[in-house]
Amino acid sequence: MRKLIILASLLSLFILVVACSGERVSITTIDNIIDPPEDMDINPFFVKSELPFEAPDFDKIDDEDYRLAFDEGMSQQLLEIQTISNNPASPTFEN
Repeated sequence: MRKLIILASLLSLFILVVACSGERVSITTIDNIIDPPEDMDINPFFVKSELPFEAPDFDKIDDEDYRLAFDEGMSQQLLEIQTISNNPASPTFEN
């Protein structure tokens, strides 16, 4: 039990030191966001669904479709974060 507490303390200390190192890491820029693939209209995640609650048509989804959807979703979120962080205006709920 004592070894576990020591190990947890050392791990916590390591995480604290790394987190407080003061280095800023840039996740992405607009220039390196992946362009959406040409076959997005084939992917069921990118087509507006006629099902209730606009749920995707799971019968048409292949394993490869998930990767494209995740990549596109993350790219959109990163672009939104970058837009917010580059806004020179004072922060408000509207911006």
